Amino acid sequence: MPDKLLSGKVAIVTGGSGGIGLATVELLLSHGARVASVDISDPPQDAIPSSHRIFMRASVGYDYEVKNVVETVLETWGRIDILVNNAGIMDNFAATADIVDQTWRKVFSVNVDGPMYFMRTCIPIFLQQESRGCIVNLCSTASISGAAGGSAYTASKHALLGLTRSTAWMYAKEGIRCNALIPGGVAGTNIVKGLGEFNQFGFDRAQQYISCTPEFLTVKDIMPSILYLITAPGVNGAELAVNHGLTAA
Repeated sequence: MPDKLLSGKVAIVTGGSGGIGLATVELLLSHGARVASVDISDPPQDAIPSSHRIFMRASVGYDYEVKNVVETVLETWGRIDILVNNAGIMDNFAATADIVDQTWRKVFSVNVDGPMYFMRTCIPIFLQQESRGCIVNLCSTASISGAAGGSAYTASKHALLGLTRSTAWMYAKEGIRCNALIPGGVAGTNIVKGLGEFNQFGFDRAQQYISCTPEFLTVKDIMPSILYLITAPGVNGAELAVNHGLTAA
């Protein structure tokens, strides 16, 4: 029988309709949390709304949509305790000389602006609550390596890691925790959906690194680490790599 480790807690999970996001939603529900799943895609047909689960269609790259999500969650449950910034998109592996402005802006809109909008909106709410709150940002191996993706994606994930570090430091004395999860390659996600044709030069260079991956992860492999970052009270500003040892090379 599931425990109630997160009973009474309210969470927002972006990119919650599939992959890591969906698994995170189900993980938090299993531990008693109430969860708002945010995505531009429809949830699975078997994911039924309930008193503990709501779905919201929103694009994280638009501040007004983020504010609407947060306001709706507050109106529904009266508080927010956990924010998991999971929504993200890949680029087409383009190297710097081949970056297209539209791709650059789109990648940064989702991967950097979105988490910043949610954090900027949720932190004042955390500060009003006695129990404060915690944030987990999905940062990717590309946040600590230049070889795991194209230049736009890599720059965006480095930026998200920097935002994570700054937030952890700035609000440490306020009791707000902000941590980064850094997964390696994960099977069964749709992060490359809609990328179009890969940039062959950049793809070939990235593959030289990606091919060194000892083993690809499943979304279930990542869940214990997400739960740890959410529940461990002294862990703040952590950068937890989950990649079967890839970054140990």
